[in-house]
Amino acid sequence: MNPIAILGHELNNRISSLEKRPGITQILAPFYYDDGDMQEVYIIEGAGPGTWILSDFGMTLMRLSYTFDTLQEGRQALIEKIVVENGLRLIDGRIEVEANPKTLFYNYMDMNRAISQISGLRYQKQHRTVSTFLEDVLDGLMERLSPYHPTRDYYPIKDRDDLRVDINLPMKKPFFIYAAREDERYLRAGLTCSQLTVLGVRFRSIILIESEQTISSANWKSVTNIVDKQFVGETEILSAVPDYIAREIA
Repeated sequence: MNPIAILGHELNNRISSLEKRPGITQILAPFYYDDGDMQEVYIIEGAGPGTWILSDFGMTLMRLSYTFDTLQEGRQALIEKIVVENGLRLIDGRIEVEANPKTLFYNYMDMNRAISQISGLRYQKQHRTVSTFLEDVLDGLMERLSPYHPTRDYYPIKDRDDLRVDINLPMKKPFFIYAAREDERYLRAGLTCSQLTVLGVRFRSIILIESEQTISSANWKSVTNIVDKQFVGETEILSAVPDYIAREIA
């Protein structure tokens, strides 16, 4: 089977490929580093029949080295934890995972999530203050939207725990609300909306963002083409979102 075709089906054809060298193909999809460059994930034939290896060929840690003088300063233990938690392996600086036709999409998303999380360490070094944005806006909206009987951590499709919604407003055409304060959660929200659309779920989507400065312009453009509405800043979110929903269902 063609791995690019498999990923294209799952990602609503928002994907292409580029052969970098014989046997090495770069996957081109709307997942970006915080500087706007596309994340680098490559696919090569695996050891067994019908298997592939997804690898970043060390590009993620190389980019991180532009910010940190040493990998130790860049939280080596945290990097290894991120890799393991996403079901991947770290080999000589390369993030890799073996895939087959049934797991390819999930493995690819695990790669992108880990790359975003590790790349985000650069931002964390420059912004050490701890934000309570996610908790504040989600708790605040749960209270303000209580007449609509909202639910937290909603899963629209049984057995798909990768497709989680932060807040669900259960209606004939429900509102799915996501909150993000950095690229990784922002991309995850956009991907979830895209996947749910491909799977035939009818809904209206809203993403809540702490600040446009925390989202790369490339990711902003990509996700804006997927979601219905976005709100920026806690003050605007808590006042404008309830008004917007009231107008939409009037």
